[in-house]
Amino acid sequence: MDSRLADFSSQMIQYKARITEYRRLLSEYEKQLENVRANYKLHAEAQSLLESCAEEMRDRIATLTSQLASSCLKSIFGNNAELVVKFTYNQRTGVGVDFVGKLGDVEEADLLGEMGGSFLDIITVALRASYIILSGNARILLLDEPFRNLINIENYVPQIKVF
Repeated sequence: MDSRLADFSSQMIQYKARITEYRRLLSEYEKQLENVRANYKLHAEAQSLLESCAEEMRDRIATLTSQLASSCLKSIFGNNAELVVKFTYNQRTGVGVDFVGKLGDVEEADLLGEMGGSFLDIITVALRASYIILSGNARILLLDEPFRNLINIENYVPQIKVF
């Protein structure tokens, strides 16, 4: 009976040692989990900050592009012309852009559906000029396809030069 008691006592000592080791491992894993949670929180905060900065930049670019393109359109068509650039963000598709135009009596128009092709070509020219101004690159404007479709482009050249 003493040998069985000694065996049981030996097993209990081994089990206590295992329990102590498991508690040590559990404590270590809890610390690691806490570090992972802290890193995740930092990552989420950084992601949120990055998204806020990107949204702010999109808004600034949209505003500046709208102002510059509208200035170009006003120099050609008069004060009743305007272009509004709106960036949209969709989790699935990413960043998109909407262009809303105003010309004369038309308050807001879908540029692709409601406005004429010549107006779209002039908007293309205005957007290109806006890009050149905002990017700081060489101030060269290539007269390619959008200019091909403009009716009486020679009538617009003085206004485009002013812009």
